[in-house]
Parts: sequence; C-alpha cells; structure tokens
Amino acid sequence: MPIFEFNKPETFQPAIDKAWSDLEMLNPGQVAENAVAEYDTNSKTFILPVLNGEYTVNVDSKSIQHPKTMDEHIQGALTVLVLHYLINSKSKTLRNKLISYRELPDGNVFYNAFRSIAIEPIAQKFGDDLAKFETRAKALAGKKVKLGEIAFEFKIFPRVPVTYILWGGDEEIQASANILFDESASEHLHTEDLAEVGEVITHHLIH
Repeated sequence: MPIFEFNKPETFQPAIDKAWSDLEMLNPGQVAENAVAEYDTNSKTFILPVLNGEYTVNVDSKSIQHPKTMDEHIQGALTVLVLHYLINSKSKTLRNKLISYRELPDGNVFYNAFRSIAIEPIAQKFGDDLAKFETRAKALAGKKVKLGEIAFEFKIFPRVPVTYILWGGDEEIQASANILFDESASEHLHTEDLAEVGEVITHHLIH
C-alpha cells in the first residue's frame, strides 16, 4: 500500500503550526495513552487509527503519513484534526449517549455550516440509494447500528465515534439525514473541529 505525506495547505498553516508547537510541549507517553494511539520511542512517532487506516505522526519532522490521497482542503482539515485530537484527547470512557451537533457546546453557532458541509450532502447523494450508502460506509470501516432507515457508526479517532443516520426519499418524501456524536465528543475536540469531522467523513463517503 502506498504511503502519502500531508503537505501544508496555506489556508490551514497558522493552525497547523500552532498545533505542532503545542504537541511538542506534551509528554508523548501520556498523549498516546489519552488518544489510544501507539508511540514508538525509537522513531518518535505516533501511530493513530483514523477511520479505516493508520496515520504516522512524527513531531520531530512535523510530518504526517497516511494511506490514501485526498484533496487539499480535506487534507488540511484532517491535518488539524489529527493534531488537535492528539493534543486534547482525554483518558475517559464513552458515555454511550448520542447527541446532535446542536447539543454540543456552542453547537448552534456552527450548526448551519455543519448541516451544509456534512449532513445535506449525505441526503442528496444517497437518499435514493441506501445500498450505495451501505457499501461506502462499510468501505470506511463503518459499523451498522439500528437507527433511522439505515445508520452507521464511524470512528474517525478511537475516542470520537460519529453516527450517520439516513432516511430514504421518494416522490412524496424528501430524503433526510442526521449526524450524532457521543456526549463525550467535546472533551476531545472543540465543537468547531467536530464540524470538520463531519465534513471529512462525508467527503470520504461521497468521494
């Protein structure tokens, strides 16, 4: 399998630079424990599960290697998310209570953008083809759950499961979708980051 390295999209550069600096200040062993990642002391790299792949994060060289190509915006967003997750994740168990994006801290502030970039594209793309949604979801290591007409849980990071729910449409009823988070999600990522989580997963499902 080829391995690709994230470059540094200019749009995300300030956030990426700050995140690398913040990560450098932390104890790598504690970071790995909190994030449910592996840390190789010889190469000074973190191995972090991300969706259906593993990402290698080297703080010394400020590089992230990953197993697939992606467009520049998603690459930049995911770079920030990987670093923010390593920095901010806590060693806490899931609460096993699903909440909507609006229920996250300040969720109403970012909800319209979240709906536009993450929820609506799913309904538009897969609302008349639930079988295709299932195929794409399984390819992304999604776990089927009993919600809506069809639903899958994705683990973008070990402590951040995200549940996609889809209801199909027909000539009389418009297709609809929703995305839910474990109640603990905001302990590991800021609400604005969680909007980017939705965008990244949705992009991977569609493309």
